[in-house]
Amino acid sequence: MFFQTKSGAYFNTNHIAALIPCHDSGKTTRIEIVTSGGTTHIETIFNTQLEDLLKGPQMVPAVQGYECVAWGMMESGDDYVCRSPIVGWRLDDLGVASPVAIETFSESEQAVLSPDGRVIARGEGVYDTLEEWRAENRRLRDERIARAAA
Repeated sequence: MFFQTKSGAYFNTNHIAALIPCHDSGKTTRIEIVTSGGTTHIETIFNTQLEDLLKGPQMVPAVQGYECVAWGMMESGDDYVCRSPIVGWRLDDLGVASPVAIETFSESEQAVLSPDGRVIARGEGVYDTLEEWRAENRRLRDERIARAAA
């Protein structure tokens, strides 16, 4: 299914990873559209369209090749990454898609590894490579340790 935004852009709902409402102005809502490829678009749609989109399936199958990745740190200080294939996407009431992977992880730093090697980290952005995402997590860890020691 396709839907058209107020600006005239068309989006295939089969390739949407998340719909995040940003601002409701009565008849229209500005939304952040995140595609399964990691591209983000800010668009305006009519509220009736948003309601129809959010009534969609609560679970959608994943395109093959996506993985859930989790970053963690061992007691030795070395970091590691766990990987598990994504088999579907669970939609919440706002239409935000969360990966459903074969294995679940307890690590708090989780993201989606796309088939082209990019890492999509919710709320953090898109990284070009898994190593770039790991390096950012190590940098943030080092900052937290330095703040705690101060």
